[in-house]
Amino acid sequence: MTEMQDIKYHKFMGLRIIYQDINNQDSYRLGVPTIYLGGAFQSIQNVQNYAKSSSQYSRTIMVDLLGFGDSDILDSSYKMELLADSIDHLIDAMGFKKVNIVGTSYGAVVAYILAGKSPEKMNKLILGGFMDQFNPETLAKWEDGLSYAKKACRKEFAEKLAALLLNKERSKEVRLQNYISTMMVRKLTGATYAELDKFIFSIERLMNNRKSFPVPQCHTLMLTGEFDIFTTPAHHKKLHDRSPNSIFTLIEKADHMFHLEQLEVTTQLIETFLSGGDITEINGHYLSKNRRQKVATPQPA
Repeated sequence: MTEMQDIKYHKFMGLRIIYQDINNQDSYRLGVPTIYLGGAFQSIQNVQNYAKSSSQYSRTIMVDLLGFGDSDILDSSYKMELLADSIDHLIDAMGFKKVNIVGTSYGAVVAYILAGKSPEKMNKLILGGFMDQFNPETLAKWEDGLSYAKKACRKEFAEKLAALLLNKERSKEVRLQNYISTMMVRKLTGATYAELDKFIFSIERLMNNRKSFPVPQCHTLMLTGEFDIFTTPAHHKKLHDRSPNSIFTLIEKADHMFHLEQLEVTTQLIETFLSGGDITEINGHYLSKNRRQKVATPQPA
């Protein structure tokens, strides 16, 4: 697979959703396609390592959600539910009966909403760095960061965001944190006005998310870094406890940006879970205390 091949677009409510459809084999080990929904400050260009890994065993669709990457901008007056509806619409347009969905950070919220609204379309679900609603302290930090973005003070905005997403107190333990922090600040410092608007609208939409959605009933893997201070392990544990078919694990030497800090462990967990294997055989993570026994997920449909 060459980088960024198979780029297409889907129209929803007159808006373009950019996606990458990797379907380069006559047959795949998994008969169910896998859709990836990334974080607010990433695009499909940034997650090509995941595309390369996933496309070896599953038809893979990497999506720039509305308001992200090269997809059309979406005003913050539109709610998170609309993003889930847009992916639901894409699934129908592509003729898929069931899908696996992998959502990280912002994309995990969209995936969670979609799984609750359209459970009949869900085969398996992976939620990484997930938060359904923010506490007042986190909301205040978002507001502080946005105040700089709205004044186009890019450097200050970038530094505020890095402090919110990265656990600086564990910088010596978190793999690649300094590199990721530098790249994050560099990207946001160099953002265009159009990109800043996308960031602002996307964050405001997430902050304004107040509606509760049904808990996904499909087999679900929840994961984040053991040092995540943004979508904390304690919060994931609460979500896990009320999700009947979920497994929850923590990735070692990682924080909220675990999918970049521990790429190999994350890709192994995704493949093994979607394939119905035993994730306890994978090094570099540990399961929630009440689920430390062997966990083998059912074979995919």
